[in-house]
Amino acid sequence: MFKRKAVLLLISLVLVASMLAACAPQGQDTSKGQETSQPAPQPAEQTADVVVVGGGGAGLSAAIEAAGAGASVILLEKMQAVGGSTANAGGIIYGAETPDQKRAGINDTWQALVDYWVQRADGDVDKDLLTVVAQKSGETIGWIESLGVTFRDPMPAGTSPVPRGHLVKEGAGTAIIKALEKQAKAKGVKILTSTKATKLLVESGKITGVTAQTSDGKEASFKAKAVILATGGFDRNPELMAQYVPTAKDVLTWVGEGNTGDGLIMARDVGAEIVAKGGVIGFRGVAPELPFMTPLGGTAFNPTLWINEKGKRFINEATDYPLFYNEMVKTGGSKFFAVFDSTAPQNIKDALESGIEKGYVFKASTVEDLAGKIGVDKATFAATLKRYNELAKKGNDEDFKKPKASMTPIEKADFYAVKMSKGTIGTMGGPKINTKTEVLDTKGNVIPGLYAAGEVANGQFFKDTYPASGTSIQMCLTLGRIAGKEAANYGK
Repeated sequence: MFKRKAVLLLISLVLVASMLAACAPQGQDTSKGQETSQPAPQPAEQTADVVVVGGGGAGLSAAIEAAGAGASVILLEKMQAVGGSTANAGGIIYGAETPDQKRAGINDTWQALVDYWVQRADGDVDKDLLTVVAQKSGETIGWIESLGVTFRDPMPAGTSPVPRGHLVKEGAGTAIIKALEKQAKAKGVKILTSTKATKLLVESGKITGVTAQTSDGKEASFKAKAVILATGGFDRNPELMAQYVPTAKDVLTWVGEGNTGDGLIMARDVGAEIVAKGGVIGFRGVAPELPFMTPLGGTAFNPTLWINEKGKRFINEATDYPLFYNEMVKTGGSKFFAVFDSTAPQNIKDALESGIEKGYVFKASTVEDLAGKIGVDKATFAATLKRYNELAKKGNDEDFKKPKASMTPIEKADFYAVKMSKGTIGTMGGPKINTKTEVLDTKGNVIPGLYAAGEVANGQFFKDTYPASGTSIQMCLTLGRIAGKEAANYGK
């Protein structure tokens, strides 16, 4: 039984990992595994055909395609190294009609992928934009493979049984970034790290570049025929979270410190329409300092019993993680607990024991004592646990339909409860774009010379729930490539 549960947990963690791939290059220092150096002082003014702001999956893809189309390209990266959230991801890319699917004999179509994405958003999406990405999704995965990245056999992700998740064989998201960075340099892209773009330059209603704070702390201008924003999300900006996602303004986040909505703000300042429907890429966990890949942080994705702050079970604990987050929100509470007993595998018990002193985990010899320690009603908790154990022994979760393999009784002392919280690993919202990735103003007109791709401009792609692991990386790579080609051809 525990071996089966361990396999289920491993699959869950692998799928969850790709959610850190929201293409937010300005979100965190991704220097691990990347080349780092002290950038040389920059001139007060530089010129290129295209300036790309952000060096994650979307930004690097845009820079490669722009350079491949004959444009001179400068890429500005806020952090000390390129990579962003893509570099820290598990390395899944979602797609249909891919080379790997064809080799595995999997029959799939881009139309079916569009239908799935639309269904997960209750139809509240820009279907034209989704269609463009779905049509090119197989081509994009083939392109990444041509750069030297290899994938495992496709596997299901999200709520669809179709194997569309393409997991990198080695190196996870870092392998994708290394391949993109190598190709960008080969194409002659000038990459400037520790350089934070601060404002778009406008002349006669057209975008003509950006100003930025360079690595030596000075302000410089980067003139260009076109600018591509690929700056990631805004989880770390309290004002933007309160404005665009009030239900998540106070939740935890596992994105990097730099995910402060730079691109959204710059676009908004020049009149861009902002599309945001109140959703986030929902997550859950123990604490910001305990990512889900740590032993204790990983307990958040073990399909054991969960209760809310009233001591009641509220969910099928094996539910896809974005839907799990939604159910947490529906409870109206802020505290949750994952419950274990002494029959848990030793590695999990070791992780639980490690969290007791820091106050993340509570331990007791009786159910009543555990209820007292976590502050829930003793009778309610006892009734919840009794019911759960009855269903587990039946092998039939009549209440929430959790799979039999994930239903194990919790009845042998000692008992543990891990305090859990809602969280985010990405935002949904940003400047409105068309299928050419051109940014639109509040009247629906194109802002000449301004493009956006990736998480910074994903508001039209989702409603309020993330559909499947690997969707974000696919969106970033494909729209980044489109943005690069379009920006390079702008004004010709």
